[in-house]
Amino acid sequence: MRERLSDYDDAVRAEAVTALGALFVDRPSALAGEVVGGLCNRLRDQKLPVRVAVVTQLVAAFRTYIARLHDEDAFLPDEDEEAISFIPDFLLKCYVPDTQLRARVLEKALSQSLFPKDIPVEQQAAHWVTIYSDCDEKARAGFGQLLGKQHNLCKLVQDLLRMRLELR
Repeated sequence: MRERLSDYDDAVRAEAVTALGALFVDRPSALAGEVVGGLCNRLRDQKLPVRVAVVTQLVAAFRTYIARLHDEDAFLPDEDEEAISFIPDFLLKCYVPDTQLRARVLEKALSQSLFPKDIPVEQQAAHWVTIYSDCDEKARAGFGQLLGKQHNLCKLVQDLLRMRLELR
């Protein structure tokens, strides 16, 4: 399967990403580091559908890990945390340079899909604080851009609501 990540056909590469990603979601520490590295290297793929598949699988793996972390009955091996903890930092590093990926999937993935829906906002914020404190400057730049865009969107909505009230 690992060899298919480098196949000449982008559809085969995307399917390989999906298959390996499904394994990674189920048991993150089961994949060898070089396989996960090969999966992540597909974020440099020339074809956007392959890069989208990588983001989708990485986000699913992180979301599943967080859900298990908050499930009192779930058993989480320490190796799983080590295998998963790089994902937000890694995705934030891709936020600034890859404008196609940012517009297609990264903004939604980082702002809406990274955490399970049933995790309270306060706990999500605590996770973001941990993520921010563990990431490097390049990832922090991506985080700053993401927050800036969210802030601008909120400001725009507030302005539209204010204008609507003024017209009444």
